[in-house]
Amino acid sequence: MKYSNKAKSIAAVMLAICMALTMSFATVSVFAETGTGDHETVQDDTGNTGDTGDTGDTGEGGEGGQGEITDPGEGTEEPIEEPPTDSVVKVTRSAKILNHFGGTVTGITNGNTEGTVTIPYGEEKTFYINSNDGYAINKVVVDGVNKGAVTEVVIKGDGNEHEIKVYFSKKGLFIMLDAGHAGKYNKGIIKGYWESQMTWSLTKKLKNELEKYPGVVVSLTKKSLYDDPYIYNRGRMAKGYDLFISIHSNWSSAQSADYPLAIVSSKYKPELYKAAQPLGKLLAYNVKNTMKTKNEPQVWVKRLSTNGQDWYGVLRGCASVNVPGVIVEHSFHSNRRACSWLMKDANKNKMARNEAAIIANYYGFSKDGSFRPGKVSIKLKKGKKKIKISWKAVKGSRGYVIYRATSKKGKFKKIKVVKGPAKRSWSNTRLKSKKKYYYKVRAYSVVKGKNVYGSYSAVKGIKTK
Repeated sequence: MKYSNKAKSIAAVMLAICMALTMSFATVSVFAETGTGDHETVQDDTGNTGDTGDTGDTGEGGEGGQGEITDPGEGTEEPIEEPPTDSVVKVTRSAKILNHFGGTVTGITNGNTEGTVTIPYGEEKTFYINSNDGYAINKVVVDGVNKGAVTEVVIKGDGNEHEIKVYFSKKGLFIMLDAGHAGKYNKGIIKGYWESQMTWSLTKKLKNELEKYPGVVVSLTKKSLYDDPYIYNRGRMAKGYDLFISIHSNWSSAQSADYPLAIVSSKYKPELYKAAQPLGKLLAYNVKNTMKTKNEPQVWVKRLSTNGQDWYGVLRGCASVNVPGVIVEHSFHSNRRACSWLMKDANKNKMARNEAAIIANYYGFSKDGSFRPGKVSIKLKKGKKKIKISWKAVKGSRGYVIYRATSKKGKFKKIKVVKGPAKRSWSNTRLKSKKKYYYKVRAYSVVKGKNVYGSYSAVKGIKTK
């Protein structure tokens, strides 16, 4: 169908009017929603008010508007609390003392010096501390605070990190045993006897017997019969120990030779000789009494002519680390009777028991766990109307008792109890001038609440100035 030009003009005008009306209604709707047309104030979700008509900001709601107003509840949620954290406890113990750790601590396994333990928040854990035989708990430090020698520590899971440090110290008697020679060495007069095999067997038995005494700790220089460390190094293995003993049997061209022999640390270091010589003599006499040897025991000291050090390598080695040493020759395997005796296992068991008793008693240890201090060595120094008594420390002592007399064989009276193992001297004052006084001292320890006394020192006398 065709339209006239007039009809087309009327249609165009009507279309324009309709579009104008549509745009007008849309604008009114927007202004009604935002309120910006009347300069009304609105309150935002923080409680602040502002003139929305003058801001000129463009929002999502329309051009020149403030934008869409959010729900007052949005953005005001409380922050989510983090869950409480567990506590991590770092546990450390002192490194090896000699060849052993001093004890065990909860949280540390195997041969480690430290470990960690996690404690859940709100819970608690007890950490147990135990010293090994021959050692003592020195101190326990918890979060930097010294708690002393405690055996238990309780830590709570409070979300913080904690630290427990445990320190052990040496307390008992530590002995290094050396089995002379290795493999099949030094054949005896009787077929089947080898000195090396006898010494390895006897040394192991001696170790077993010594360890029956609480507080006695024993190590070996060898791991097996065929292990053969250099002899000087064997002696040096005793570093930090209290005693070195090497087990042997002897040989002589004279088959009748039948006596025990103890070779002790030389006077190159007098303090080592003083410790080794009496023990060596006791061990030699024990061999005689146990084996019923024909001849009396002997005690030797043999030194190098060049520098005066010990001639025997093992003794020279232990002297280099300041440890007294004794070589014990169990008679002669060139003697038929002695060789036969040493080949019997029951005899070696008896020898080991007797030697262990000699050594343990010499240092004051007993099988019931009690401890008797060793003998005290004293020195006197005169002064004007006074005398100073000094002594060397005795292992395991808790103090010293001093006795005095006016004659060497007179009646001694207790005049002073010096308490504390650290004390090494005491001065007896207000004495008479130019008068001689005699003294003796003995150490004491405490076992189950009672004092246990050691042997008296030798009596010594000196005249005051």
